[in-house]
Amino acid sequence: MELSNHNRYQTARLYNLDSGEYLRTDRVQWKPQPTDLLHTVTVYDTIDLLAWKYYNAKRENADKYWWLIADANKIHNPLDLSNYVGKQIVIPDITLLDFVRNAF
Repeated sequence: MELSNHNRYQTARLYNLDSGEYLRTDRVQWKPQPTDLLHTVTVYDTIDLLAWKYYNAKRENADKYWWLIADANKIHNPLDLSNYVGKQIVIPDITLLDFVRNAF
């Protein structure tokens, strides 16, 4: 299995168990930064669109960095943001992503 450099599985480890392969991911432990942004979630928001909106000017394929937002906010189901509507979530400063990547 090949793991992409642009999704939450970049820090994954693939284990071979008797019952088959198992993919385990490590969540990014994000420390708040003064340059992080806050976003109030609306019913129309999806996590990949938020990544594109905030990261498009800074990274190619910006929507692929949705996992960074999910991990920073401990979002367990990134396909469903309905529990976050009306609440503010952190949009981590993606310029610090290289430091995160080097930690693994």
